[in-house]
Amino acid sequence: MRAVLAGDLGGSALKAALVDQAGRFLAQAAVARPLPMDQQGFSELDPELWWTDFLEACRDLFKAARDVEVVGVCLGGLTRTQVFLDATGRSIRPAITWADARAAREAERISQVRDELGVKTWGPINAYHTLARLVWLQAREPHNFARLALVLEPKDYLIFRLTGRPVGDAVSQARLLTLEGQPAQSLLEKLGLKPSFFPALLEPQDQAGSIAPGLPEPLDRLAGRPIFAGSMDAWLAAVGLGALEPGQVFNVSGTSEVLGLVTDRPREAPGLVTLPWGRNRFQIGGPSQAGADCLAWLAEVLDREVGDLLSDLSGREKAGEPLLFLPYLRGERTPLWEPDARGLFLGLGRSHHRLDLARAVIEGVALANCQVLTLAENAAGAPAQEVRLGGGAARSAVWAQIKADVLDRPVIRPACPESGLLGAAVTAFTGLGEFSDLAQAAEALVKIEAVHRPDPLKTGYYRRLYDLWLEVQTAGLELSKELVKLERDKTDRNEVIRRTE
Repeated sequence: MRAVLAGDLGGSALKAALVDQAGRFLAQAAVARPLPMDQQGFSELDPELWWTDFLEACRDLFKAARDVEVVGVCLGGLTRTQVFLDATGRSIRPAITWADARAAREAERISQVRDELGVKTWGPINAYHTLARLVWLQAREPHNFARLALVLEPKDYLIFRLTGRPVGDAVSQARLLTLEGQPAQSLLEKLGLKPSFFPALLEPQDQAGSIAPGLPEPLDRLAGRPIFAGSMDAWLAAVGLGALEPGQVFNVSGTSEVLGLVTDRPREAPGLVTLPWGRNRFQIGGPSQAGADCLAWLAEVLDREVGDLLSDLSGREKAGEPLLFLPYLRGERTPLWEPDARGLFLGLGRSHHRLDLARAVIEGVALANCQVLTLAENAAGAPAQEVRLGGGAARSAVWAQIKADVLDRPVIRPACPESGLLGAAVTAFTGLGEFSDLAQAAEALVKIEAVHRPDPLKTGYYRRLYDLWLEVQTAGLELSKELVKLERDKTDRNEVIRRTE
């Protein structure tokens, strides 16, 4: 039986599957890799661990499906994460992940330099941007910067290990390009960064190379098979949800969330990211720091399992008074771009139960979705008709229904919740020439399981709650900054005392 090997390197696990041309998953595997975070808020990971995770996942796949003929490979995964390699292709330091905000000051300086030069690039330059991370490395770790030869995204690092060819894709790396699609040469020169640090860019469905011979078992059996460039997890998930046409909205709800509106030309809104989304397609929206990770945190605090909380919420209506939650446990990206944002419960009363807290957490994430969707729709000049939901939340009818009620839009749950893996398979089969384009492939492979329609008795309540939530967000951000400053001042004082002792 013929199939493609699809991979999705996520923020909490590496997932892989063997998928046939009908979109059936013949085998599936996952290797957990929790996101590291130290007390300083630094998040780093040895990229070698992603390689060993990929090997382990592939071993599990081929044990489960021994007779499958793999005809192609496509990988996707997390972005805003950099792997730093020397001239021999070896990692010179741990990768800096998407959750790390250490380069905020560098980002501000780069944005100022960009504006002074009059360079127009895609999306904001912030603490998670490749250029900000490189300038941070240049200033803080000059010994490592001197060895630097190449910067790759995690899935491109895996492709490099598989083929020996350093490539990227034009969707994930669009932030490094001008609006005309060219490298921001003058900006790189001003910052002292070499254009050779960055790989050649391909379309996601373009062949990135062929699997090299001599790789460890079981990858040795894939020698000579084509591997396609793939793209970031959000783009692959949009493909795997069938959200490719202008006016469609995708919401990838995993450890963190990504929500975007597809448009036929670039649209801009403060705080949102506009990116080219393939030929004559663009998206406006962006990634958050909040998502299922917030519910996982609450489950840890309550000494419960996430699945138990969701199960207990099923069929249980809201009990106590309204409870608001700001989901900024790791700062926030879209649309605030504020690493010092912090979480908040407001409205707690003695009558509130643990399930009220769980519902408030899910509502808080959905209200953050609502803010991004509202800004995107206003920029596009037209409301979206539906939201296609992927990721972990797509497995939960309770979560999907809350999103539908908060967003006041039908929420479409696909039959395959692993939209990123399915999107990788769609991309691979398109690259192999099995379909004329991505839209035709998605139409053939993407199936719908359920449609959650907004409850008109709840949407009015949530509109009022959303207005209050925005007010709490504004006040909470100012207080968050003061709290973070208080902690930093204390840390600085302790460091001064330690040095003088």
